[in-house]
Amino acid sequence: MRAERYEKRIEKLRESYRNTSQIYPDAADLKLEPSLNEGGNEIIDLRQLERFLSNFQNSLATVFWYRTQVVYRFYRIVRDDVQQRYVIHFYLSFNRSLYADPLGYCNDSREHWISGHMRLSRNAS
Repeated sequence: MRAERYEKRIEKLRESYRNTSQIYPDAADLKLEPSLNEGGNEIIDLRQLERFLSNFQNSLATVFWYRTQVVYRFYRIVRDDVQQRYVIHFYLSFNRSLYADPLGYCNDSREHWISGHMRLSRNAS
């Protein structure tokens, strides 16, 4: 049952990405791997991490370039058993006609990630 739900979810994501690719065939893709280690603390609880990731996305949604240029977004959380932490893969696809410097997007995203992590750390203490 669980595997079936997972397969349905994956197929839904594939279909959504295919539809986006048809509308924006030359979309520019950007992969971010935000790290919690930069803030000094690691979040262990997966639910807490998902909540933090949701807050991060909400924070990005207030940024003009994110609202107007990002045509597809996807993230996945993977457990790194060697380092005993979660790794976040955050993917963005941009409308190529509006796409600018990827470093600017990375830096801006990083600022939102760090400021959100700092707020979370303050609220937890």
